[in-house]
Amino acid sequence: MLAAAPSSSLGISTNNVPSATGLLSMLTEPSPPLRRAALTRLYTIVDTQWHEVAQALPDLEALAEDSDEDQDVRQLAAKVASRVFFYLEEPEQALRLALESGEGVFDASAEMKNQAYVECLVGAAVDTYVAKKQHLSDGDAEDNDQDHDALPIDKLQSVVQFMFERCYAEEKFEHALGIALEAREATKVSEIVGKCAGKGDVYQLYSFLQFAFQAATTLVSSKAFRFQVVQVIADQLDVMLNDAEIAIGIKKSCAFSLANAHQVLRNSNPVANIVSNLLNGSDDDALLGLQLCFDLVESGDQTFVNSVSASLKATASEGESKNYEKAMHILVGGFSSELAISYLHKNSDSDPLVMENLKQALELRGSGRNSVLHNCAVLSHSYLNAGTTNDAFLRDNLEWMRKASNWYVLSTFRILISLQLN
Repeated sequence: MLAAAPSSSLGISTNNVPSATGLLSMLTEPSPPLRRAALTRLYTIVDTQWHEVAQALPDLEALAEDSDEDQDVRQLAAKVASRVFFYLEEPEQALRLALESGEGVFDASAEMKNQAYVECLVGAAVDTYVAKKQHLSDGDAEDNDQDHDALPIDKLQSVVQFMFERCYAEEKFEHALGIALEAREATKVSEIVGKCAGKGDVYQLYSFLQFAFQAATTLVSSKAFRFQVVQVIADQLDVMLNDAEIAIGIKKSCAFSLANAHQVLRNSNPVANIVSNLLNGSDDDALLGLQLCFDLVESGDQTFVNSVSASLKATASEGESKNYEKAMHILVGGFSSELAISYLHKNSDSDPLVMENLKQALELRGSGRNSVLHNCAVLSHSYLNAGTTNDAFLRDNLEWMRKASNWYVLSTFRILISLQLN
């Protein structure tokens, strides 16, 4: 009596776990319907039997690349092989085959088990797409990575666009912006800003523009691309500033942000126009314009401040000369320094008796001109009164101060005294 054939040879396991051995043997059958049926069955069990299917990866890749095969067979083979490479933790190979497997492979909403696979492939696609775009923006005609070369840019772009659409639907505009900044795509940044503006939430839009400006000025290394991104942000802020339906609080914030954006772009005339419009407005607007002048001075870019003041002076009118004089005094008149010195002088807590007692103690000890203690006393006085313009002890004890002969102490003392006087 003939023994029964083992069930595993038919692709059925005796322990209720399907086996792929019999199905893999059908891949070499000459009949296309048999190969199609085997691939269809393999695709349903590959998530549990991928370790068995991995033995036939060369055959699966050959089927996926065989131009004589039917398209549905090639796509099924690519799907199965892509799944196996995913479990083998080779995302770039999995992505390469997934791009050849037709539409719908990146749909994570159908099955929960599909989400990890889709997230992995999308991440690999984004990384590869960013790398290709960076090479192109750097002027490299060729990509040294062979795996990257095997992935067509147009198919990668479709996957990345899928990622963007998910970010738009979930209102995660910051995530989309991160991809656009890494890929150095100014047009995509403009698209993201437009999508955020289309939601109609001005507070969300302004918060996003602040985030985009911070990211562009701190994370983007390319100067040309940074200017493009900031220009997109400035254009949107200008639209918000001129929108009559937006609340006055948001408009004031937009005025400050727009001035900062134009400062990065080295455009002094628009900043001067913003300040001029505020100075010509209500009393609150005029105060806001003066505060903007203070912010410009504190930025430390004196060349840009001088350009703004020159443009502002050219637009000054007789009726508003008082506000313009205040603005010019802040920008180029040294008013910020006057306020800083006045604040330090009024809030100085240095006690002159401390220095007097220290001086008497040193005289009783008979310290000479090379005394370390004498030099320390001179430095202590300098640090105690730096920036306060309080030089009473200095003027009353010039002879005693001259006893400091150490060149380091004297140089430091002169620097600190110059800070007091200036």
